[in-house]
Amino acid sequence: MTSSPPNPSESPSELAGDSVSGIQKALKLLESFHVGMANLTVSQASRVSGTSRTSARRMLVALTAAGYLVSDGKRYALTARALRIGDAYLDSSKLPKIARPIIERLGYIAQESATMGVLDGTDVIYIVRSSVTGITSPTMRPGSRVPLYCSAGGRMLLASMPAAMAAQLLKASVMRPLTPYTLLHAADILPRLPAIAERGYSVIDREFEVNMRTLSVPVVNAGDEVVGVVSMSVHAEKYSLDALISENLPRLFEAQALLRDLV
Repeated sequence: MTSSPPNPSESPSELAGDSVSGIQKALKLLESFHVGMANLTVSQASRVSGTSRTSARRMLVALTAAGYLVSDGKRYALTARALRIGDAYLDSSKLPKIARPIIERLGYIAQESATMGVLDGTDVIYIVRSSVTGITSPTMRPGSRVPLYCSAGGRMLLASMPAAMAAQLLKASVMRPLTPYTLLHAADILPRLPAIAERGYSVIDREFEVNMRTLSVPVVNAGDEVVGVVSMSVHAEKYSLDALISENLPRLFEAQALLRDLV
């Protein structure tokens, strides 16, 4: 896809606008690009950003002029420049830097995929992943997000917050049957949260991916605030649920203790 030049009568500053609302909509537009929608027309951009076609076109042209998008004259796609935003967070934020060696060590000792994630709306977004790739799912790379309702980290985060907030986030979630085992109703998930909070860990059995089991514990800082989750994912045929917990929960608790002294 080659870039078409912006309309010379429309400068990037005019197109970008100065309002907070305009910035929020432009960011929402950037976030709407994904595997199933790698290219957007003006009509599609209007729909996902909640703006008129005219406003959507202006945002697309402004983002193209800024180098974040490329266009063939009809459709728009992200450029590699968009990676700068995520890289800036990973390079500048304290949490990924602190967690990375601990998550790497956890993955190396277990020889399984270990991750750290944080809450982002109705999702968990991964900020660190170990280089050991027992699970090669692309959904586990840094920057990827998984739903709260059907992920071990998500359930752990839900269990760590007030019940009313957990219920609100589940209500706002778009629940889809990712596997035959996925729980799809808040009424089935909410009653499980007190037990998860009491025992201090969450486990998901093939609800997110049919061949995956995942174990998760909260990351708690010195002020007893939950700031994220550490998780380990394994192939279902390699570990039974009981074996996953008995062999790897002590390792996750060790990582949790190391992080508590640092975050």
